[in-house]
Amino acid sequence: MQQQPQTSAKNNSPLPVVGLLLAALGGFIFLVVPAIQSFWMSFIEYIPARGMFNSPWIGLENYQQLFSTYQFAPIVANSFILGLAGIILPVLLGSAVGLILAKISRSGKLSAMMIACWLLPVFLPESAYSVLAGFRGGVEILGFPDKSRLLFLLISGFRWFCFTVFLSGICGLIAKHRGFALIKGWLGGSGAATALLLARSFSPSMELLLILQNPLNYETMETLDTYQYKSGLMMAQYSFSAAAWVSKLLMQLPGLLIAVVLIFLLLRNRVQPNPAQNPASGTSVLAVVGGILAVVLTLGIWVWFSTIPTGTASSMEIGGYFVNSLIVSVFSLVLFAILLALFLTACCRLPRIAAILGLLLVELQCNPIGSFMFYQELGVANTHINVVLSVCWSGVMLFVPAAAIGWISGCGAQNFAGTFRRILPFFVLFLGLFFANSWGSWLNEYTFLFDRSKYTLSLALREVITGISMSGEMPNCTPLLLLYGIPPLLVGVVSVILFGLLFPKAENT
Repeated sequence: MQQQPQTSAKNNSPLPVVGLLLAALGGFIFLVVPAIQSFWMSFIEYIPARGMFNSPWIGLENYQQLFSTYQFAPIVANSFILGLAGIILPVLLGSAVGLILAKISRSGKLSAMMIACWLLPVFLPESAYSVLAGFRGGVEILGFPDKSRLLFLLISGFRWFCFTVFLSGICGLIAKHRGFALIKGWLGGSGAATALLLARSFSPSMELLLILQNPLNYETMETLDTYQYKSGLMMAQYSFSAAAWVSKLLMQLPGLLIAVVLIFLLLRNRVQPNPAQNPASGTSVLAVVGGILAVVLTLGIWVWFSTIPTGTASSMEIGGYFVNSLIVSVFSLVLFAILLALFLTACCRLPRIAAILGLLLVELQCNPIGSFMFYQELGVANTHINVVLSVCWSGVMLFVPAAAIGWISGCGAQNFAGTFRRILPFFVLFLGLFFANSWGSWLNEYTFLFDRSKYTLSLALREVITGISMSGEMPNCTPLLLLYGIPPLLVGVVSVILFGLLFPKAENT
């Protein structure tokens, strides 16, 4: 039954190492280089006319100014509460639900598809939830600091909860499917979600924060990310903003180190599978019930979203926004597909190294000043090129989950072809998730585009939300909302169905 020659061939294959090195090289160019630029800028008084290397050196002055501001301590506290402390409970609850689903469910295509349904609420972009908050919850909520914080935690926590249910549940189900101890796979999945959260312990979603923020709720909603974003790109305090980003990076180091240790302990590729142990144990009833609940939640949210005020808008403008959204989402999807494929080749054989690389790249995200300078120097500022590139690298958030899935799928694998068949469903699912979120994201466009003719649907919708916050009036924008909201939902449904169809029927097939 076991084929030693194939195992030996697999171990000698250079493909996983080459794939990991290429992914690391891309991460170095597009994330590490901007990080180095930000680090250098934090010690100078950057003057655009003089350039980065001719601007005067001022040492620690930017840091001294940052630490001496009266807002610094509350901003740090907000960053931690919104980034880690307020989100850890949804992750733990999601892990518990995922364990229950995996433990009781019968392994197979149906259960896998139903557990994947828990990702559907994550396919709906964060901006869609913020639109609901503004239109349905009442704009006046955002005038109260405590209510604003609670609203953010509900939106962000719900998305983290659903993602953790999927990741912990599906890893447990794969372990069960392959004859591992179920708890081994579950720990790998829930540990990956926890490690990802720890690596971002001071980095709550900046996109969601910038939509929900206003001067009345800065007390609880201003974070290091939004503070450095506004001070750098809106007030042109480039070096001060860079110092804020580097400071946040240092504050996240303890969480990153804990995450690395956690990944190193959990993703150990030493156990051989035994599919004959329990391939048919359990029932699919609970998975079906859970999947239906996730579908109902998603459809309920989308229907509520789609029935926001009726009216008309300029079809010519909306048509242009739609085309721009397609350009950004499709081209970034192609680049990310290549990047994810390279990364997944390493996940099955080098899962711990791959996961740690993912954590390091995630740590370097949310660096608007460094990224802005980097793309300026590339000569692609105010074009769709830099938006496509920056959106592509936002997908590194999926690297750690991909490493956990690759680990449990490839643990003890006899050959690469068999492992590839096991990870293909997740490749398709993660590409769909990436497309849906890139379609709904606006932050990269807002950062890099100044030409209104290049705006996307998400950026146009962001302007609508901002107008509501300032005027309190509900504009007529149904066509915009529908074009913005329908594609992520459709992509999510198709991705989950394809995932179920591609999921292996039996381990020995």
